[in-house]
Amino acid sequence: MEFDNNSLIDAAPENNFEERAERLSKDELTQWTAQSEFDRNILDKVKGNGVKLLLGPRGSGKSTLFRVAYFELLAQEKCLPVYINYSQSLALEPLFHNTTNATKIFRQWVLHKVRAAVGEALTEKYVSVDDFSISDSLSVIRELEKGNAPTEDMPSIAPSELIEEIEGILNAGGLTRAVLLMDDAAHAFSEEQQREFFEIFRQLKSRRISAKAAVYPGITSYSHGFNVGHEAEILEIWYQPTHENYLPFMRDIANRRLSAEMKLKFGDNYTDYIDLLALAAFGQPRAFLNMLSDCLDAKRTVSRKNVLDSIEECAAYVDGVFLALADKLPRYSRFIEEGKSVKSNTLSTIAFYNRNRDGKSKTTTIGIKEPVPSSLDKILQFFEYSGLFRKTKKHSRGSLSYERYMIHNAAIITSNSLSLGRSFSVRDIIDSLQTNDSHIYVRTTTEKIVDDDFANLRLNLPPCVACGHERSGESQKFCGNCGAKLKDSSVYMELLQKPISALPLSASKLKGIDTKTKIKTIQDLLLDESQSLLKVPRIGKIWARRIKTMAEEFISV
Repeated sequence: MEFDNNSLIDAAPENNFEERAERLSKDELTQWTAQSEFDRNILDKVKGNGVKLLLGPRGSGKSTLFRVAYFELLAQEKCLPVYINYSQSLALEPLFHNTTNATKIFRQWVLHKVRAAVGEALTEKYVSVDDFSISDSLSVIRELEKGNAPTEDMPSIAPSELIEEIEGILNAGGLTRAVLLMDDAAHAFSEEQQREFFEIFRQLKSRRISAKAAVYPGITSYSHGFNVGHEAEILEIWYQPTHENYLPFMRDIANRRLSAEMKLKFGDNYTDYIDLLALAAFGQPRAFLNMLSDCLDAKRTVSRKNVLDSIEECAAYVDGVFLALADKLPRYSRFIEEGKSVKSNTLSTIAFYNRNRDGKSKTTTIGIKEPVPSSLDKILQFFEYSGLFRKTKKHSRGSLSYERYMIHNAAIITSNSLSLGRSFSVRDIIDSLQTNDSHIYVRTTTEKIVDDDFANLRLNLPPCVACGHERSGESQKFCGNCGAKLKDSSVYMELLQKPISALPLSASKLKGIDTKTKIKTIQDLLLDESQSLLKVPRIGKIWARRIKTMAEEFISV
């Protein structure tokens, strides 16, 4: 059977391959979201009392769990669920360079976002409360996200006042409790914002109000007064690809998202291809959906090459998330550059270890002998954020101790770090990844996976704009040469002006966008209302939406 390019995907319901849970309706979430026993346990804790932190890299399912919890709590007669999304926190960043009260601005934005979301929840709940209006809060949010400095008459609110107001709403509406679901809450690219957020977060609780927040591994900084473990329970939601229930769960996702005609396109190898894509996704449902979509772009029946190509695209995307940190955190750009070498050397080390081992004794895990230098630790944290590395339990061997990390399966497959030889089958890859024993790992040292210049690694601080003199340290406020006040440029504004080549897109798609549209920068892409991307060959509605999502995520947390 033959299929026209993109015909199946673009003929499908528009949201079939939508990976952003916050864009799906209740019915779409119910129909297309598979739930494992692991998910149900997490959901029960999210919907219950107590402070919780959902921990996982981008695409691991944090938003999906929050949205499912929101709709399930909405159905409970006496509960008010409040869903708040903080993904646009970076839009406030330009204000921080032009005002002296950046912390106050950020605090008010966080609190007004909660207040506005309370109003939206009441509307969804069909509960009316007299004398409660969110128009002021919506105005504050809108102006701050536009980059407009707050005026003197901007309404201000304290955490205690917000708690008191929500308590009053519960009483007036005949409700018993409220659950605050705070998505994209880590504000990943500003440690100061992170600490301020968690200082607010710890105050947003009462006997009837509980708060939950979604955070990223590796890079989240908590306030000094926020004791993780004591004040909040961490719920790791990153699915473990070696768990016995993982493949059945991912098969269920495919079964829910793929039409009968789409499944036929995978031919007789449907089960093996789905299993391989699931393992390559490394516990991240969004990556799995994207690879399924990529495979269905094939003109005819999905082939082994189509599957491996989609895995290579997935590996490139994860790399792109990591490499984008050089733009989002310019002071750490040298660390990101060094990270390329660390990743390459790690994959080579694993490949050498696997060379003479059979499938059951191969590994995707590396152990780095302690102590791990702080500079390498920072790189490893960035790997965790992007999902490229996954930290597991430390392991001691005699007097030595090792920090262990699993490497993303898509990177392992694409680099042939399983050392399967030239003529390996899809089943060979599956068997090697499925039987991966976490107790089998490559023991190495810092010196073996870093470059010669690693010892000289330091922050990339911008020079004085007045005289060009180099800064002496991160905390320096005035130039040591001319005395001028030192200022940082706006990361947010610089991100908007980046070329679209900064996005993890294939060369053919970038060339098509360049020749068929007027889109040159990230800002051009975000402002494009004429759907110019649909003029590009091999970019249909699904890919156009995915590219727009990439641009949105590029300027968000």
